[in-house]
Amino acid sequence: MPPLVFFKECEYCRKSFKAKPKNKKFCNTNCKDANKSKKNRDTKIKFVLNYKKDKKCFKCGWNDFFPVLEFHHDKEKEISFLVYSPTNNLDLIKKEIKKCVLLCPNCHKILHFKERKINEVYENLK
Repeated sequence: MPPLVFFKECEYCRKSFKAKPKNKKFCNTNCKDANKSKKNRDTKIKFVLNYKKDKKCFKCGWNDFFPVLEFHHDKEKEISFLVYSPTNNLDLIKKEIKKCVLLCPNCHKILHFKERKINEVYENLK
């Protein structure tokens, strides 16, 4: 008697596949690895959002929509990487966040604008 063949839906790509062992969840290793990466990325995103949740802009105090607050590296501290870099593990992200302040998008853009030479052109237009 031939072994029973089960058809399942891949948890990542949602394609139907033959699953000889009933507990198989993915149609191939690519989907399995991609799902693991997605869970890892989701964990990092949740951590960052939870970190921002009760915070406000360091400069103006704005906190109407915390997910858009941006990390700004202090000039005095060495930048290892950007906080949202997907390749970094959670421990490195936590370490890097300690070197930053949160700014609203407007204050962050104004701060960087003033740091650049463009500000000199702007001042001359007044």
